[in-house]
Amino acid sequence: MRLMVDDAQVALERPTLAAAIAAGAAHADSLGRIVVEVRADGVTLAERDIESAPDVPGTFEEVSLLTASKGELGASVLMAASGALSDLVSAQRFVAEQILATKLEPAMNALQEVLSVWQGVREGTDQVCTLMASDFGSLAARAGRPGVESGIAERTASALTEVKRCVQGHDWSTLADVMQDELESLALAWRDLLAAIAESLAEGE
Repeated sequence: MRLMVDDAQVALERPTLAAAIAAGAAHADSLGRIVVEVRADGVTLAERDIESAPDVPGTFEEVSLLTASKGELGASVLMAASGALSDLVSAQRFVAEQILATKLEPAMNALQEVLSVWQGVREGTDQVCTLMASDFGSLAARAGRPGVESGIAERTASALTEVKRCVQGHDWSTLADVMQDELESLALAWRDLLAAIAESLAEGE
């Protein structure tokens, strides 16, 4: 069994899939890189197959691992989040339009999806901060946007709290305004900030 990590062959003590994955991951870590894909004879393995990889000699001729630097991986996560925020603008407008048309059921269903995206963006940025061992303010400053994140973070928290209040109080008119005005501008502000940070992370590698 041959073990390849990116374009380099790595020594393998035991010809098992589990040993190959472990050795490849250790090699990547020694270079400050993270494994993003594992292939066995050219077939990409699912996460469950990686986790349950057998530690007995197998029939694979080559196990190859694809890695990425922390900056590359962080940039990828933030670009995906930035793209999701672009799509969020139209989704939030749809919620407002449905509310104004008194179609509350589709409006509430779409609102749940909108809130899920906001939550996903928050989780993604937290993951990147952990990955980069940095706080978000430092990442924003590195991208030439010092202090920007604190202002829009406060506005976002306030707007999402207002969304909750409107839903609980059935204040549909105000909810439509928040979706079309405040949350739209916030989605665009976050989109641009995350894209800038992603670019700085990618350029820093």
